[in-house]
Amino acid sequence: MSASANGQDGHLDLDFYGLSVCVRSSNPETASRLRRDFSYFSASGDCRGMSVRIAPAAEASGLPGDAGRWRPQRGRGLVFHDEWPFRLIRFADRAYCRYDYRHRAVQIHADDQDLAHEIAHYAVLSRIGEELDVRGWHRVHALGFSLGDKGALALAPSGGGKSRLALAMLRRGKLDILSDDTPLLGFDLTLRAFPLRLGFREGQDLADVPESLQSVFRRLDYPPKRLVDIDFARGRIRPAAALRAIFIVASPRDGATTITPSSRSHALKALVSHLVIGSGVPQMAEYMLNFRGRRPLKLAAILLRRLRTASRAVFAAPAFFLAPSRDPEECAQVIEAFLSRLS
Repeated sequence: MSASANGQDGHLDLDFYGLSVCVRSSNPETASRLRRDFSYFSASGDCRGMSVRIAPAAEASGLPGDAGRWRPQRGRGLVFHDEWPFRLIRFADRAYCRYDYRHRAVQIHADDQDLAHEIAHYAVLSRIGEELDVRGWHRVHALGFSLGDKGALALAPSGGGKSRLALAMLRRGKLDILSDDTPLLGFDLTLRAFPLRLGFREGQDLADVPESLQSVFRRLDYPPKRLVDIDFARGRIRPAAALRAIFIVASPRDGATTITPSSRSHALKALVSHLVIGSGVPQMAEYMLNFRGRRPLKLAAILLRRLRTASRAVFAAPAFFLAPSRDPEECAQVIEAFLSRLS
């Protein structure tokens, strides 16, 4: 199967830095959406890794329905049933997901294409993210970018303008992108690319983005997002860069963008949130927080690895407060000039 056709027939193979994912969907449209989500990681060949199977809701009739209520997120109406090594999750009485911890297998039953896409999208990110954690590569909730081999992280909350700033960087043409939301950081302080589709609120100016590269991501509990395929950034994705600066981003304000030094304590506090705890990182509690078997030991080891990497980053890379203007183009220009002067 060629990478270009990957996903068109309901089959999709992905490779996340040696971690493979095999998606098999009875609805080719769902696989095609996932192909666009993860096009940077599209692969071909014999896939032997994590398995994701998507089928109609009617085929879930044999799954156990006896469960207690659990609502980790507003409005989801989640119901789960544990029978180690399996966890069954029911989403608002409209879809089922059964995860096998031992064999890394996801089985999704849904008739709604938007819901099937959302469940599969976040299941892949959550499970692959955990496996990357084990290997020492941690997702950081940040914009990752570089000027040449100088890599940087811009730590901002969800909705804090990371994708708008990434788009401005791409438009200017001098800064490269590693990810607009979750670049990878290793203990050796190398940043690695983890680019997904750029996500924007409705109303964002995307006049220079071809309509063929745009789509809408409809979610169960949150407003829809306008997505831009990562193909828009082809040739501008930096595979890896050394971490040279950490920016703690404030809310946009009137006036010019300013960059001022930050203390290590502020930087560590930010990294504890954005890396160690993983606020804003797709690591879905319904898949991750299971304390049966050897899960507690594995989760504790992941937490310690993240903390170790965050601590090293704070002492090795200078940190700065970034107070951006309301103009992302001007902000990108200031960051570019600042990085060029950074030794």
